[in-house]
Amino acid sequence: MSDLARASLLLLLCLPLLPATSACEGEGEGEGEGEGEGEGEGEGEGEGPCGDLGIDGRCQDNVVLYCDVDAAGNETVFSYSCDAPPYPAGVATCQTAIPSYGVDCVLPAGEACVLDEVGDLFLGFCAGTDAACVMEADGVARCHADVGTCARADVGTCDGTVAIERCVGAVGPLVTDGQPYSIDCALFGAACVVDAGCLHAPGAPCTVGVTSCGIDADDAAPCPSGGVCPAEGEGEGEGE
Repeated sequence: MSDLARASLLLLLCLPLLPATSACEGEGEGEGEGEGEGEGEGEGEGEGPCGDLGIDGRCQDNVVLYCDVDAAGNETVFSYSCDAPPYPAGVATCQTAIPSYGVDCVLPAGEACVLDEVGDLFLGFCAGTDAACVMEADGVARCHADVGTCARADVGTCDGTVAIERCVGAVGPLVTDGQPYSIDCALFGAACVVDAGCLHAPGAPCTVGVTSCGIDADDAAPCPSGGVCPAEGEGEGEGE
C-alpha cells in the first residue's frame, strides 16, 4: 500500500518521505526505522507500534507522522518535518493534502512546488481548492488554485496545449482527486503530444528540464544541455 500512497509524490527517483535526513526510499529506511519506532512507542500499547496511525498519517505540530513497514517488514512510525529541507522553513504546512491521500506537507499558492533535495527532484502538494503545481513561462513550477483534479489515467494526456505530466497523490486507478502537474507547451513554443509531453521538432530551440525533442512519442528525448534539439540524423551511430 505504501507504494500506492506515499510513493505518489515521486517525480524522478526520490521521495520527501521517511525521516528528513533522507529523501530516497531504500537509502533512508534504516534511519527511518530507528526514528519511527521511538516516536511510535506508547501510542497504542497492545495494538502494535503504530496504534491507530495509518498510511494516511496525521500531523504533530508541523511534522508528518505515518505508519508503514520497514525493510524487515515490521510496522513502524515514520516522520518528516515540513520545516526541514527540502521544504523552505516556515512555508509548508502539515495538513490534509487531498482526502484520498491523507496528510502531508502542503505549499501555499505562488510557492515553487518542484523541490530539490541533494539533486533529486519531487513534486510537493499545493494548498487550495483544486490546487496543483503548474509550470510557468519562466521555467519555474509554482502552486496555483482552481486548476482542477486528475486521475492516473490522465498522465501523459493533452488538454489542448497543456501536457499533464504527473498526478500527485493519486493512490489508485479509480481515484480522481489527485493534483495535476502540468505544462502549457505553448508557453515554450512546443506542441503537446500524447505520451511525450511538450515536444519540439529536430533543430528547434528547447527548454532544458521542461520540453523534449523529437517527431513523436516513440523518439522523444529530453532537451539537451545546449538548449537546441538535435537535427534529424544527429547522434546516430554514437556508441557503436
